[in-house]
Order: sequence, then C-alpha cells, then structure tokens
Amino acid sequence: MVKRKRSGKLNAKARSSRVQKSQKRKVVGGEEPNPKRRKSSGNTKQRQEETPHENMPSASDQNYYPRFDPSASTTGDPFDSVDGWDLFLDETTILKLESVIHGQEQTGRFTTVTKAKRVAGDWEESEVVVKICVSSRKRRGEDELVKIAVDKANELGDDHAWAKDHLPRILWSKTYDVARSTPQYQLISWLTENFLSYEAGALCITVQTVLHPLIDLDKPEEFAQVFFDVLQIHRWLVDYPKVLHRDINRGNVMFRRETDGSVRGVLNDFDWALELPPPPGPLGTMRVGAPPYMSHDLLRKDWERGHEYRHDLEGLFYVMLIVCCHYEERDSKIQKLARELAYNSWYQDDDHLICARKSAWIFTWEDSIPVTSFFSNFTNVLFELKGLLVDGQIARHRYGCTRRKKEMGMKRLDVVSDLGSDQGLEPDTEVPFDWQTMGGHVSYEKFKEFMCNFNGKRLVERYKEEFIKPIQESDFIPREHNSNA
Repeated sequence: MVKRKRSGKLNAKARSSRVQKSQKRKVVGGEEPNPKRRKSSGNTKQRQEETPHENMPSASDQNYYPRFDPSASTTGDPFDSVDGWDLFLDETTILKLESVIHGQEQTGRFTTVTKAKRVAGDWEESEVVVKICVSSRKRRGEDELVKIAVDKANELGDDHAWAKDHLPRILWSKTYDVARSTPQYQLISWLTENFLSYEAGALCITVQTVLHPLIDLDKPEEFAQVFFDVLQIHRWLVDYPKVLHRDINRGNVMFRRETDGSVRGVLNDFDWALELPPPPGPLGTMRVGAPPYMSHDLLRKDWERGHEYRHDLEGLFYVMLIVCCHYEERDSKIQKLARELAYNSWYQDDDHLICARKSAWIFTWEDSIPVTSFFSNFTNVLFELKGLLVDGQIARHRYGCTRRKKEMGMKRLDVVSDLGSDQGLEPDTEVPFDWQTMGGHVSYEKFKEFMCNFNGKRLVERYKEEFIKPIQESDFIPREHNSNA
C-alpha cells in the first residue's frame, strides 16, 4: 500500500469534542500550570514584551519542557488555531507560534508546520519554523539523519562543506515515545507478542530555520539553479552519508537566499528518508511519497523492488514539469494558473489510475509541453529529461524480452548492456540490468548534462565530478539480503 499524503482538518463536530475534553486543561503537553499563568493581566502582549521570562515554568520539573500554552491565543477559541500559543522549549527559550503553513494526514501519521517567533532565548534567528509530527520509531528521525549528513560534511572537509548549505538547519528537536499507560502501547505489545507486524509511531517536535518555497523565487534562472542544487545534494547524500530521501515533491524543494542575493536550493523534510542499505522487512520496501511526484513504478500494486535511486530523479523531474506547467507570473508573483491545469488529474485520481496515466504519458509523443510563458526556457530541458525516462523504459522492456528468450532456451539473445545497446550473446551469458538508473539512462550524469546549463549560461556546479561515487546496487538491497549474500 502506498503511504499517500492527504491534507486534512478537523471537522466542526470533532473540533467541538476536542474542545470539550480540553476545557479543564488549558496547558497542553505537561502537568497543571502554575496558578499565576492561568490569569490574564488584561494586556497579554504588553506583559510578554516587558517580562518575557515571567511565564517560565519552574526548572525543578525536568519533564515540563517542551510545553504548549494556548492561553495567549489570538483567536477566540484557543483550540481552533495555534496562532498565539506559547511553546516553552526550555527554561530560557520561548517561541510564539503563528498560523499553520502546512498540514498533512496519513494513515497513522500527521504533520503540522507552523511559523514562530522567538520571544526569549539566545538563538540568533528571531523567526523559525516549528514542525510537529508523528513518524515511525523504527526509522531514524529527520533530526538524526540531517545530523549524520552535516557531521559527514564536516568530517570530509572543505571540499564537501557546500553540502551543509543545501540541508535544513535544525536548531532544536526532541522525540517522545508512546507512554506505557496508553492504549497504543498496549496494542503494540499485544501485536509484538503475537508476532504481528506493527510500525509504532513517536511524536517529534523540531525547530529549524526558515526556508522559502519554490514559488517565492523571482527569476527563471533562479528556479534552474535550485533544481540543479537539489539534484546535486540528493546525489551527495546517497554517496557519502548514505541517505535516500524518497519524498521529493514541490513542497520539499525549497531555497534560502544569501546576503549577496544568490539562492541555494535546499532538499527539505527527511521524514520518509532512509539510511542505506534499507532495513529488512516492509519498512525497507514501503512505497511512500506524494502520488503526483511518484514514479509510476511505485504506484503499481505489484511493485516489490522498493524505492530506487532513479525514483527520486523522476520525482524531481515531475516537480519541474508541474511547476513549469501549472504556475505563471502575475502581479510580479508566481501563482497557480486559474485555468485547467495540465496534470491536475495526478492530484485527483486514485493510485491505480495515476499509475496508468503516467505510464501512458511517458510513451506518448507530444509536439509541445504546455509550459507557461514565464518558464518557456525550460521547454527543451523538460523534453530531454522526459526522453531519458522513455529510453530507460525501453531498455527495461528489452531486458525483459532478453530474459524471456533465455528462459525459452533460444540460441542467440539480444541482450541489453548497461547503456541499452544490443549484443548477441550465448544463453549462458547474462548482463545484469542496472535497475537503479534504468540501464544508465535515468542517472545523475544524464540529468546533470541537461540541467547544468540554462538559457545558454552555465549554472553553479557545487558537487565536483572527482568526488562523485558510482551507484552501488548493494546499497539498495535490504540488509537481511546483504547479510545472507
């Protein structure tokens, strides 16, 4: 089953029930608050500005932090929105939450992202982003994976220092396991005792520096640089810290702007990322992602090979395709088109139908790709990248035919080499197919060839060629199979 993302909000009935249950507990995340903090001074804003530490809980209770306090909410109903809530991270750091900028629901998972301002604390950043999510306890959390990548860049020295500019900067993070007193913990214990598989979740709160969404870019060449940056950092993550992202979509391709005005593409959100090689069992082969940006392979019910390197490259291609065809510049801002969107069905249909549509689209010849006028200079690169997907699928099918011929005992075979060319070989000779790059067609090198230039100008290349490592098939085989080998 594909772990499909869906945005969701509480309906009125559910929200009313939630408020009723919470009427006697004005502080979320800890014990009953200090009585002083339950009374309003009448001018909450002035009180916070004059004495920002007045609301600090006693440091004697080590389990008090982090703590949410909705009593200063700016909305009529403090549980209707987090806008105005206080988040106490420790005895010296307070954040004031603002409106939610992103929310998703999945089976057994949720993610909420909100902007926040630092009310007290010694961070340099006054504006941050708070992410609250439930993720698998069997995988390393986003904070751990980013730290592994940053530590690896530091270990490798100056030649790899660039990578840190293209990763999220996490300022604070904490993960909470399921409490033993909860029904979920009892369910996990029962399932484990009866040898049934269950992926336990854990609550994670992360604070990171602010990143900007793609549509906040100003020029087409900035979009091209950000896309190229993400291609480079994605490959570096696979080569050195051995991390596969697995969830490239428009929301996770972001950027930060430097003081000199230049942009740095950032690959954000490592909630579904895995260390390579993948863990054994369903966790290592689970198909995850947002369907509009997923390879049609991953949308097939019979796909059993798990998430491969090329799937993330295909996801990056779909990000470029959808942005260039669904967005246009209006009033000096990049906005979604008001008319019918070319690939809107990829957001609306079920997985099976999206898979069929994408498979048919790849093999359908188009005289033009419906890019908008702002992105007109991306037309050629989109055609070239689509051609790589087509070449990869052709090489794959030819390899399948070769295997079938061999099974039938034919004397001579048209075997596809790693570059997709024909070779007449005897039945006992087999050329292994490179599934990670579809016979060498959907590869970093091929994508880079068409993405490193834009409108006749060379883009900034950060990942130097001499440091790039070859993709190893063994890195993508679950650990239990590697150990058996």
